Amino acid sequence: MHIAFFSTRISFIGGSTMYPTNAALGNLSQQGSRSPMNSADASHARELEEVKKESMEHVLFASAQSLALAKLKVYSAMAKTINDQQ
Repeated sequence: MHIAFFSTRISFIGGSTMYPTNAALGNLSQQGSRSPMNSADASHARELEEVKKESMEHVLFASAQSLALAKLKVYSAMAKTINDQQ
């Protein structure tokens, strides 16, 4: 079974977007026959690894954005408290 991924983003009707999880991608990589890989299979395996890498990068970037927003909220609350005390 050959599965090719050309984008890590999956868009749905209505504009919502999701990124495949590593678990889902891992399940896809385990499907298919157990015969030795030919060059097409190796190419698909490399594509799958790239998709996994990009997916992880998206997760890390989203986590960093979330952390930055949380810090901004804390600093904003601290500044408001200091201004209210003066």
